[in-house]
Amino acid sequence: MRDCRGGSVAPALRLVFACIGGLCIAPAADAVMISEAKFVELGGNLDAVDQTFPKVFWPLYARSLAAEFLTVGRIDRCSAAWLGEQGFYTYLLTASHCIKSEYGEAKGNRQTFRDWRGRVIADGDGWAIKPPKPLWMPTGKRFSEDIALLRLPRVDTPVDAHGRRLEPPTIAEDDLRIAETVHFVGQGRTGVGRTVLGVPSGNARIAGEATISHLVDEGLGASTTYQPTSPHPSWAIPYFGDSGSPWWHRNRGYWQLSGVTAGGGSRGQPEWATSPQVSRYAAWIHAVFPGAVLYSERMSVSALTPFVSRNHALDPSGHDVFFLIPPQTGAVGPAVGRWSGESGMSTITVNVKESRTGAAARIQLRALRDAGCRRAPIEDAAPCPGSRDNRLRVAFRAEDNPGLKPGTYVGRFDVDALSWLDRSRRERVTLHVDIRHLLRGQVSTTTAYVSPNLARETRRGSVYYTVPPQDSARGPATGLWSGSHGPSRIDVTVRDAVSQQERQVVLRAHRDPLCGGTTARMEDGFSCGRSAGSVTVRFHTEDNPHLPPGLHRGRLTLQARGWTDWRFDQLIELDIDLDTLGPPPPPVPVKRSSAPRRRRRDCSRSGRRSSDAPDWRRRPRGSASSARTSDAATASP
Repeated sequence: MRDCRGGSVAPALRLVFACIGGLCIAPAADAVMISEAKFVELGGNLDAVDQTFPKVFWPLYARSLAAEFLTVGRIDRCSAAWLGEQGFYTYLLTASHCIKSEYGEAKGNRQTFRDWRGRVIADGDGWAIKPPKPLWMPTGKRFSEDIALLRLPRVDTPVDAHGRRLEPPTIAEDDLRIAETVHFVGQGRTGVGRTVLGVPSGNARIAGEATISHLVDEGLGASTTYQPTSPHPSWAIPYFGDSGSPWWHRNRGYWQLSGVTAGGGSRGQPEWATSPQVSRYAAWIHAVFPGAVLYSERMSVSALTPFVSRNHALDPSGHDVFFLIPPQTGAVGPAVGRWSGESGMSTITVNVKESRTGAAARIQLRALRDAGCRRAPIEDAAPCPGSRDNRLRVAFRAEDNPGLKPGTYVGRFDVDALSWLDRSRRERVTLHVDIRHLLRGQVSTTTAYVSPNLARETRRGSVYYTVPPQDSARGPATGLWSGSHGPSRIDVTVRDAVSQQERQVVLRAHRDPLCGGTTARMEDGFSCGRSAGSVTVRFHTEDNPHLPPGLHRGRLTLQARGWTDWRFDQLIELDIDLDTLGPPPPPVPVKRSSAPRRRRRDCSRSGRRSSDAPDWRRRPRGSASSARTSDAATASP
């Protein structure tokens, strides 16, 4: 076999090269490489690599199918992570150079995403969304910017081997640091040391580990350095074809998505890999896809979602793990463990503050230990024989807090996880409280919000609605009684998640006074019936003719008051979710010139370099930490 520069390549390597501008690279089918030392440690023989490789491959393949890694799949020649779904769409996280993308824009992309077992999860014409380029970022494309979201038409929902729906991954909000361990999954061919091999299975994956060796771009990116021969914690490296593959990191036992393979290599060999810090883009990811799960949300108790811990039964001595509330300011709960085997639950009392007014309050939370065969108080360590479950669950119930006024309450408290048999084991986690004790709803481009008839909750009379003071919205601030016809106007500030630009939108709001089909302004308490109190909030395109295509997100709070029952006071929090992207534009036909064109030197179809890939030519000579390559180009001196 000859490489693209005319040199010979040893047949035993079975490598097919592609060349760009005189630079030869491996095709995108290659994946994670493992070191020779790790290969031997796992039972391989360097004198018989082909014969002993399956013995090493299958355990790493099985590790790649752990629950925390099942969201990793493939798009075209790259990898991507499934983040979840919303309506008709599936959302994926990948490297921006793997798809057509531009800073702060939504670009039409036609892609297919296949899950861990090769099943099509999303397919068709979708949108690729890349964050805006920060104004302070130097010119030139960098690995720390090589990240994008892909929204594709949903075909199916990914499931695990037992047919259960996958849980969305947790998005990191803390930076990766030097010496921390990251985990990744590669798909396709793999290799030992620097020798690329085949795999014993068609849809193959293996898991690998590395440590963060240095930070780049002033901490905006993180890199690992591969040790292909000697024993080292960095015994694996993502290789060609693994662009977009997530980097996983364990934070206090909880897996979180902390990086995305952006590029790597050196002198045509896999020696390092670099990723943007996903934590720097966590808020942007959540703005584009509100269904994305941030680490702070994963470790929170909300009015709608309880906190559910990881499965401590998988820990050493995990079956007898129990939970206590350590001494702290602002929280009280079980402080002494016991062993009884009884069913029941515990109570945790937490001091919180209302986020709008700063008013202090105390809330009660229900807490239990799900031991598999029963639900026990959190301080009871008695396990269930043969059970494979042991989780902490903490939930808010409105009926446990009858005197709590409407509002949004925030706080935090610590919980200790301890082992009854191994008293040296103690793990402390901080749980956040985010209780939105109010009505909630959503206004979208296609769906209006219609409240329940709150007048039925008052002693007598009707209910009217105003817009209380808030930074992001203006509307009727006081009630009236006039029999006016609706609707009212509400001005709301929204932010385009695509471009990050703020814009003003207009919403219409009217109230039903039960007067034979006529509507009234939302602040008008006039009623023809005794129990009139429903409000409707709607978006109309004709009221917003200058709203450009985008994903416009915002929030609006309404206040419902009783006209005669002055003690009735209810808040309604509305999420404004205006998707004006529409369908992607059709692909532009490529016009082929009849004039002869000079062909670029390209030895395989994988040699096309994405225009959005970091520019490898910018690497200063001899500087490994500032090297710039992509999945389609390898740095060269």
